[in-house]
Amino acid sequence: MSDDETAPAATTPADPAQEAPARADRAAAAAAADRYAELTRYIVERIVSVPEAVTVRVIPRGRSTVIEVEVGDADKGKLIGKSGRNIDAVRAVVRAAGLRAHQRVQVELAGHR
Repeated sequence: MSDDETAPAATTPADPAQEAPARADRAAAAAAADRYAELTRYIVERIVSVPEAVTVRVIPRGRSTVIEVEVGDADKGKLIGKSGRNIDAVRAVVRAAGLRAHQRVQVELAGHR
């Protein structure tokens, strides 16, 4: 083989011993995200007038997780609160729950911000 030619990169199969912890970490992160979504749903349903209209989605974004909340049009103002106090309080509680597990969690109101 001449100096100009390069040897093909050797590909080694992934070590199963390393894949198992990574898979477990992803599963644990998904379970934690579901717990944050349920916490968010619990709080929001107690604020709004029509709890059946509350929809919560989990959106993984790199190193953080976004919890997107959608409520009925009549309840948006109630959830946001005066000067955004209610939604800020929801965000603070869910963010604090995430920080206990060393995770970044953000709460967003669908169609807002």
